[in-house]
Amino acid sequence: MPELTLDVWRAAAVALCEYACGYTAGRSKDDPVYVSVTEGRDGPGPEQRARYSSCGDLAHWMYMRLGIRAPWLNRNDDDSFGPWKPGRNITRLWGTACPFDREPPNAPNWVPEAGDVMLIWNTGLDAHVMVSLGRDGAALRTANYGAGGMSPLPFPGAKIASKPITHHQGKPFYGTRQIQRYLPLGLAVQHITARPNLEGAKLTGEHFDAIERGWNAAGR
Repeated sequence: MPELTLDVWRAAAVALCEYACGYTAGRSKDDPVYVSVTEGRDGPGPEQRARYSSCGDLAHWMYMRLGIRAPWLNRNDDDSFGPWKPGRNITRLWGTACPFDREPPNAPNWVPEAGDVMLIWNTGLDAHVMVSLGRDGAALRTANYGAGGMSPLPFPGAKIASKPITHHQGKPFYGTRQIQRYLPLGLAVQHITARPNLEGAKLTGEHFDAIERGWNAAGR
């Protein structure tokens, strides 16, 4: 029976993000789960969709669902530290805003772990946020919102992707874009202060029990 280890939190993060992305089918921007994760910002119609990028919403939603409440979390439904702010979904995940933002190590075999959040870009104008779901053979599975970019079309809204991690001059790349920053899940879970909400996540009963026991044991 698993204790409340980092592996349990990784399983929870992956299960939440797979649910949010609709597993292999993906989710449209009209899907109720997608609307919940984006808090209705990517719509309701094509004019609004063409002006909104949802890629950062998934990471903030995952952290909120895991039980993090912090000033850098950009949500309305966390009921803390004020409402969602436009233009902050990515900037609040790196630099001085987020206490566990890290630069990838200069190591030829480094790959983000399941539950780690990745920020990738080459020029800055092509910035994208995704969540690692773990290795897929020689590739890395990732959970992605903003799958269709700032498109007026309803599909795709969210999807799971799989691309190789390569290293060029000591820098890691996911597909063709460089991994500029990452947020290790092992550091993120140290900021959990609220009871996790794992609704929709496909986890074993043992994992649910481990999280519940760990929460109760912490005296919260």
